[in-house]
Amino acid sequence: MTRSLSSEFLPPVKEKKNKPKNKHESPLILLELSKDLVELARIWHESKDNIAQNNFFDHVKVLRQGHPQFLSPFPSEITWTKALKPDTRRISRYLKKIFSSRIFSNFGPFHEELEKRLRTYLKVENLFLVNNATIGLMLALRFAYDKLRPKNPYIITTPFTFPATSHAVKFLSFDTAFADIDPHSLCLCPEAVENVIKKHGPPVAVIPVHVFGNVADLEAFESLRRKYGFFLIYDSAHAFGVEVNGKGIGSYGDFSVFSLHATKIFHTAEGGIVTFSDPAYAKDLGYLRSFGIKGVDTCFSLGINAKLSELNCALGLALWDKIEPAIKKRKQLYNIYAQEFSEVTYLHPVMRHLPAVRQNYGYATFLVSGHSFVTRDVLCDLLKKFNVIARKYFSPLLSDVPCYKYDLEKFKPVLKTAEDVSKKTITLPIYPDLNTGDIKKITQIVKYIFQASDIIKTSINNKALG
Repeated sequence: MTRSLSSEFLPPVKEKKNKPKNKHESPLILLELSKDLVELARIWHESKDNIAQNNFFDHVKVLRQGHPQFLSPFPSEITWTKALKPDTRRISRYLKKIFSSRIFSNFGPFHEELEKRLRTYLKVENLFLVNNATIGLMLALRFAYDKLRPKNPYIITTPFTFPATSHAVKFLSFDTAFADIDPHSLCLCPEAVENVIKKHGPPVAVIPVHVFGNVADLEAFESLRRKYGFFLIYDSAHAFGVEVNGKGIGSYGDFSVFSLHATKIFHTAEGGIVTFSDPAYAKDLGYLRSFGIKGVDTCFSLGINAKLSELNCALGLALWDKIEPAIKKRKQLYNIYAQEFSEVTYLHPVMRHLPAVRQNYGYATFLVSGHSFVTRDVLCDLLKKFNVIARKYFSPLLSDVPCYKYDLEKFKPVLKTAEDVSKKTITLPIYPDLNTGDIKKITQIVKYIFQASDIIKTSINNKALG
């Protein structure tokens, strides 16, 4: 039976005031290999399941008794993100105007004003607001299908993304061909896409995702688009405000779809944006967005209700002045993560810092090395003990979701990189309400967890299990 780690192996409580010489260094003296710790290491090493691993880390809280304050749990949950909140008086002024005019939807003045501002901010010429990004993808896909009308309609996209990307495809009854991702950007791999096309012919569309704000290979995908004639639809849900060489990311491809969900840098509670390269697309896309209605009451073609309400637009306008301060604060917080983790061999940043790219710092996502005893899943569970809520973005892969079984059998994708990465990515808390002390505390907790696991790993490697 496993014995618990008792306080007899820890410094007396009165030593709590003693601080390590380096305030950022966890005092490893509290982690010396007691007999109990070694016994736990033995069980962990020999166990065929996760029970022993969890047993060990259940006892980590005992080791916290002599630690500096940074190892105590947060008093309340620190979630991976938190929505921007508007000034109450400001949003009230917008709502008062809506209630006075009684214009709640159908492209009202706030809708038109928000579209105008977004065209300028995102540096695009053609832009429509929609009620969410999933619908935005569906509109772009339906537009592409109506123009091409292929006999064998299918779409190529990545399995390493939020479900909305491929669900939009499946909901329209298109076949979904998953292709592998690039190991550096974690975005859809152009070479893998071309391999699918060579086997199955040109698709209706290819949907690369700018994962965590990393920019997909724009030149390679544009080359493939010209070569094979498909529609290039970028999922830019993570890329609001991202620029390449001073050019808005929404100006690339045939379409680009952004999310304005409450979890994003800028939001309208629910909402989305569709940008498009050709102004001639506006007419048919407009029909698709509003029931296919032409004029006042003439149903001209197929369409759905993809309109964004005045209430949502009012929220966006009330938050408008917070966009740049939010990005600035996120950058500050992300840089603390990067600095504190720079010497942690088990964590690798996902965000790519390229000279031509203006990042939005929407996500603090890292890869957990396979060399650590602490897997990504275990790290997430341990962080919960400290009231830190991280996300396993993106796991499981969408190719593992049952509704894509037929597609897997048809296209037989090789997803080696995506399968590996999906087991290792972790997204840590980052949003403007957090302060530098919060982020430093999270980094110290993470480093402490890895240090504790290294003690176990070393004991096993040195055969100190007897």
